[in-house]
Amino acid sequence: RPLATSVTALRADGTRVAYIGGRRIYVANITKPDATPIALTSDLDEFSDPSWAPTADVNVLAMARIKGNDRDLCFGQITKDGMTPQCIPDPKVSVGRAIHWAQDGKSILAFGVLNNGAFNTFGMVRWRSKKPFSADPADWGKGRFVTDVSTPNRGVIDAALSPNGKQLALVSNIGQSFFRLYLAKPNDLAMAK
Repeated sequence: RPLATSVTALRADGTRVAYIGGRRIYVANITKPDATPIALTSDLDEFSDPSWAPTADVNVLAMARIKGNDRDLCFGQITKDGMTPQCIPDPKVSVGRAIHWAQDGKSILAFGVLNNGAFNTFGMVRWRSKKPFSADPADWGKGRFVTDVSTPNRGVIDAALSPNGKQLALVSNIGQSFFRLYLAKPNDLAMAK
């Protein structure tokens, strides 16, 4: 049984959990605790931060693929044969640590760091899709920073919408030397109020 070495993601219906074991993503069936977890990816690539689409209608994970100092957002449709992640290459930004789907499956927020050599410019990056819960990177377009990244070493390290979509929680050190939790309206990623 592979040990979990990183973040886990729970399927919307609560029957399965995805987790990182070494470099690979595994899935375990919670309803069958004695069953052996299944490796979804090979050990040729390294992945982190799996995030299960918030619907029981599809088995899609978003995750980060690690290559050196770069991390790209990837998607994978889980099938009986496993999963073949497809990624959105972006050498300018590394993503990971926090990847959150919107409840409608049409946007994803992820923590991102500008690959500028200093790695001190960070914030939340958003991708949008017209096709909900898509596992095809071509449906997502280019990710863009949606929080303030104008000051090095100051930014937002996590942001997530409430399940009902009426409130946004952000963790930020903008304007101060420590991180604090903020609550805002759903579209207030600039933390205006």
